[in-house]
Amino acid sequence: MIRIMHRNFPLHAKISNDAKETVYEYEANDRCHKEQRNTICVEDVILVVNKLGFGNYIERFNIFLLRYRKGENERSLAPKEPNARHVM
Repeated sequence: MIRIMHRNFPLHAKISNDAKETVYEYEANDRCHKEQRNTICVEDVILVVNKLGFGNYIERFNIFLLRYRKGENERSLAPKEPNARHVM
């Protein structure tokens, strides 16, 4: 999400560590606790980003996420090379 925000803000704009922490650890984590879950998922982050007023970035985030998942899926389906043996 931070990459998408960086791409869309002016070049001189910076996203503070406090803002990142708020998005990822506080708001999304709070939502997980309310739903009695231990893991923050993508949907949690999307809802928090929308809640914080960045809803116009969600479509771009979803496009990025689909491309990322497609690449991960292709990597997992690719034939794996056998481990090379170490010669001593």
